[in-house]
Amino acid sequence: MVRGYNKKINLEFLFGSFLKKFFKKDMELHSYDRIINFKVEEEILLLDKEFKKEKVLNYVTLITDKISPESRFFLSGIVNDIERFDEINQVFILDLMYICTNFGTEDFLSEFDIQLRDMQTGFCEQGRSIRLIQLLRAFS
Repeated sequence: MVRGYNKKINLEFLFGSFLKKFFKKDMELHSYDRIINFKVEEEILLLDKEFKKEKVLNYVTLITDKISPESRFFLSGIVNDIERFDEINQVFILDLMYICTNFGTEDFLSEFDIQLRDMQTGFCEQGRSIRLIQLLRAFS
């Protein structure tokens, strides 16, 4: 309290619109659950799982030195659990990573790096899949 000033400052009045925008519910990643509406092409779904895994592992080997150490940590987590299924968004992480193997540009890898680092705020299946879907939509 400032000396001689006993009135409380109304922070909501001063910062209300900013705080409401900043803490808006749809800033939460899980608000995209079930509405992301991303369908993996049938031809990818029909590919042999081991073939897709091998291609993803080769891709990861190629890009590892092009992403930050922090991103490598999250990428290794994805690879270790590559067969996970996001039940809410109805997509396999393996299929999303397989689609990523079609992209290797500097721009894509830069954004991929950002999305991987963002996974520290949510590494559940939805956190992984929604970030990968956002990336794939941006570059498709």
